[in-house]
Amino acid sequence: MAGQNEKNTEKYLREQVEKLGGRAYKWISPGNLGVPDRICLFPFGLIVFVEVKAEGKTVVPNSPQARRLTEINRFGFIIAVVDTKAKVDYIIDKVRTSLLDLTKIAQENLVKAKAEKEVENGKLALRDT
Repeated sequence: MAGQNEKNTEKYLREQVEKLGGRAYKWISPGNLGVPDRICLFPFGLIVFVEVKAEGKTVVPNSPQARRLTEINRFGFIIAVVDTKAKVDYIIDKVRTSLLDLTKIAQENLVKAKAEKEVENGKLALRDT
């Protein structure tokens, strides 16, 4: 069973993920030892797998959990191990920055698509410069 500190950190993670419009699903995978505690899904398809530990605890090297985290990371997914609210804040800050970048790209693509549509419909002429 998780210690009180771990439970508080996990609750805090969930709250912070939700503030960014995401979901932090508890992951239980029967028959698969060592899966991370949470799968955090964010807008734009951003996914972060998070293992929550009691403060000062880490993933034991060469354990089933360490091997599972490595396996997931090799598929290209982001893995985070957090044991304090400060580490949650660090991860959330990185996600927030990524989401802002993705939002900017999406907005630029929307403007570009709208302009292309107007050109296609003869409402806007493009100039060569």
